[in-house]
Amino acid sequence: MVVAAESGLDGINAGASEATGRLKVTAPAVMAHSGLIERIVAFASAHPKVELDVSFTDVRRDLIGEGIDVAIRMGWLKDSSLKSKKLASEDRLLLAAPSYVDGLDTPTHPSDLQQWNLILLSGVGRQVGFEHHSEQSLTLTVSPRIVVDDAVALYRMVRAGAGLGALPRFLAADDLAAGRVVEVLPEWRLASLGVYAVWPPNAPRGGLTSRFVEFLVK
Repeated sequence: MVVAAESGLDGINAGASEATGRLKVTAPAVMAHSGLIERIVAFASAHPKVELDVSFTDVRRDLIGEGIDVAIRMGWLKDSSLKSKKLASEDRLLLAAPSYVDGLDTPTHPSDLQQWNLILLSGVGRQVGFEHHSEQSLTLTVSPRIVVDDAVALYRMVRAGAGLGALPRFLAADDLAAGRVVEVLPEWRLASLGVYAVWPPNAPRGGLTSRFVEFLVK
């Protein structure tokens, strides 16, 4: 009885294979520059009777209070009552414009970056972990010169020569290939960012929300 009620609330006919209904999704603004767009378009094409309401914003949305079905989140999830599924891991790179790097000594260790202008994303924290290919690791407490609340704006500042920033690889792939930005300390890795689908615990099993999450996983 519970399963039948849940399926009915989700707007999917239990006797039909075609999904119908409305799905409300939120994701970080930076994900509009990633492969997530193509996955959402593919889902919409595969399910023409589903209405999608997608918000790309860096404002942390309240899934329960705002009636949001699925949130895509990047970073490291905190414990909560929400359900979640890891979709991917995104590499982060330390990037700077050639015009900025040219005026500084080439760094060989993360501690050499203390004198560099660091641009930081607000809410990320001041502790930055590094791992070397030799398995050496360390954590630095950084003091940013600029703090900004939007990853794309941060990247544009980096590209304009304002300083050094840690950014997802997908955001800078074209500029890296063209030499408009360069990777700093490539032998040291930053912790990758997890990409997760998060949804309310009362979402129907086998419903529209789960279909969307499973589509992203595949």
